[in-house]
Amino acid sequence: MTKDERHKLIIDTLMMHESIQVSDLSLLLDVSAVTIRKDLTELEKLNKLYRSHGRAILINPYINNRSVNEKEKLARSEKEHIGRMAASLITKDDSIIIASGTTVLAFARCIRPIHRLTVISASIQVSEILTANESIDVVQLGGSLRTSSLSVVGKYAESPLAEFSCSKLFLGVDGI
Repeated sequence: MTKDERHKLIIDTLMMHESIQVSDLSLLLDVSAVTIRKDLTELEKLNKLYRSHGRAILINPYINNRSVNEKEKLARSEKEHIGRMAASLITKDDSIIIASGTTVLAFARCIRPIHRLTVISASIQVSEILTANESIDVVQLGGSLRTSSLSVVGKYAESPLAEFSCSKLFLGVDGI
């Protein structure tokens, strides 16, 4: 197996599992741990992965302002669990506000109202997901587009909120 083939398999494995131990990669690729460490060093220099304590992870967890697409790859099962729990809090005839972020994006995917639901959101992705459900009325806020979060911000996003009365607000940690 060539170095390029190993690098491709390492990245493919990380895409499926988010992180993997050096020892597991060594077994998987049938090469020494030394070879894997060299491969990981090269891939890290190319910003393809991040190394941490004997393992490789797809994204550096310490970088601020990563794109929503990068953040969405982290802690997927936890976000799905939070999303399901949050969706269970929605009641009949609720009007809710959903902020932006990857956890509320997972939440939006879990919303299955049996009655009418009104959602106000700054997140373009949340609005896009929810418009597929005919039981949900979506109000997309306007404003300046923040490309890292694919959401709107600023006075044009904030001022319409004064016109609404909502029963619940769902926001992620970044929103705090």
